[in-house]
Amino acid sequence: MKQYQRSVVAFLRETGLPVYISGQVPAGASFPFITLTTAYAPFAQSAGLTVTAWFREEHAHTRCVEMMDQLCSLIPEEGVLLRYHGGVAVLRRAAGSFVTLVNDETDRQVIGGRMRLNVHLYDA
Repeated sequence: MKQYQRSVVAFLRETGLPVYISGQVPAGASFPFITLTTAYAPFAQSAGLTVTAWFREEHAHTRCVEMMDQLCSLIPEEGVLLRYHGGVAVLRRAAGSFVTLVNDETDRQVIGGRMRLNVHLYDA
């Protein structure tokens, strides 16, 4: 995991949920949790990130919407500055419809809130 990715994971843990890189969720992980899909981000350029909060419970839809509201509060429109060893990352909401609800194709009781973000990296 790259240094900037570690800073994004640490930031997302402020939600109180475990955070995993997509495709690396441990077998038997308990719901709820967050997955992070990252892209290569060269310095001085932007790259996309996708954050998905997954819930499997009676009021999953409500909890999902609440989590998206919490993430919107953590990441204001102007973005948030994340420092890491070797640089600074600016995390911003993606333009357009950056929040959507998704269903897990393998388990109909699981619902996710997906947020699209952009990260821009700068040298320290």
